[in-house]
Amino acid sequence: MKIGIVGYGKMGCEIFHGLFDKNDFMPWVTVVCIEDTEIHTVKIQKELDKALRRKKITEDVYNEKCRKFAFVNSLSELSGCDIVIECITEDLEEKRKVFKELSEIVSEQCIFASNTSSLLLEKIFEDVPNPERCIGMHFFYPVKLSGFVEINKLSVTHDKTVNAVRDISSQIGKNTVIFENDYHMYMNQFISLAVSQGIYSTEKAGIKVRDSMEILSEIFTMHGLFGMIDSIGLELLRRSSGNFQLERIQPVVKYGDSWMEKCVCDGCPGVPGTFLSYMENKQSAESGNIDAEELKCTVISVLLNEIVHMASEVTDPDIVSEAVADAVGIEGKWSDYYKTYGYERISNVLEILRNDTGWELYTPADKSLYDKYLDKER
Repeated sequence: MKIGIVGYGKMGCEIFHGLFDKNDFMPWVTVVCIEDTEIHTVKIQKELDKALRRKKITEDVYNEKCRKFAFVNSLSELSGCDIVIECITEDLEEKRKVFKELSEIVSEQCIFASNTSSLLLEKIFEDVPNPERCIGMHFFYPVKLSGFVEINKLSVTHDKTVNAVRDISSQIGKNTVIFENDYHMYMNQFISLAVSQGIYSTEKAGIKVRDSMEILSEIFTMHGLFGMIDSIGLELLRRSSGNFQLERIQPVVKYGDSWMEKCVCDGCPGVPGTFLSYMENKQSAESGNIDAEELKCTVISVLLNEIVHMASEVTDPDIVSEAVADAVGIEGKWSDYYKTYGYERISNVLEILRNDTGWELYTPADKSLYDKYLDKER
C-alpha cells in the first residue's frame, strides 16, 4: 500500500510516525512538505540507524523502511498513492485547493482523507470527482497516546472507503469511531462542550482559571480541562464551533466562544501554548472560597447528560463513550462518575443550571436512560 501525507506540521509529523513506526505494517509513505525535505529525510534516516544499532529493529526491517519513505515538495509525487491524508492548516480554501489538484494527479480509486477537526467535509471535497472516495480521518494529538481515529462520513462516502480507512487505523493500533450528519466531528464537539462548561462554571464560581484547572485535573488527568485550550489553540477551538451541527450543545458552546473571543480581543495570542500563561498574568488576584466538589460535580454532570443523549442516538454508544473519554482525557469511566454522584444529585445540579440560564441543554435525561447506558452493574 502507498500512503501520501500532505503537510508535515505537528499533526503531519505525528501521523507519519504513527504509520511508519509500526514494524509489522510497512506501507510506502510519501510526505509532501513545502520545505526542509532533505532535513526531514536525514532525520528519519538517523532514527532508523539508531534503532538498528540498538537492535530495536532487525536488518530486514531496517532495509525495508529505508526504501519506503520519502519527503517531497510536490503533490505530483503522490501519483501512485492508494490513499492521501491531508493535514495542513485548518484553512478551507487551502484544503480545497489541495484536493482539487490531487484529483488531476492520482487515480479515481485513490482515497482522499482529511484530518480536519472543524471544517465541513462537504465544502472541503466540493470539487472532487468521485466523492464516494472522500472521508474525514481525524487523528488526535498526541497520536501515539490516543487510542482512536475519528472517521467522519459524507452522505455519499462508500463503505469500501470506510473499511479501507478502518483497516489502516487498525493496522497502527487505533480503534475507530464513525460519525455522520449532526455528529460530524463529535469528538471536538464534545471537547468544546467540556471546555465551555468549564469556562461557565469557573466564571460562575468567581475563581481563577488556574485554580479551576487544578481542581478539575482530578477528572481531566491527561491535559487538564483548560490545558486542552493550550494544546488545540484558543483561536482554533473558538473558530471550530461555527461548523458544529449538534444543536443541543450550542448554548454553552457559544458562551465559551464569546468568552474566548474576549480573551483574544484582550491580548491572548490564541495560538497553542499561550492560553494558560496569558490567564496567569491576567488573573493575579487570589480566588475566593472554592467549593471544589461542587465544581467537579457540575462539570461532570453536564458531560454525563450529554453522554446519555448521545448514547440514545448513535449506533455504537459504548465505543463512542470510550472514545470521547479518551479525547478529553478523563480519569476512570463515565459509569464511575454516575455511581459516585447518583441520578438525584446530577439531576438537581442540572435543574439549577437550567433555572439559571434557561438552556434546555441542562434538562436532565430520564433516569431510565442513565441506568441503561451508565449503570454497568445492572
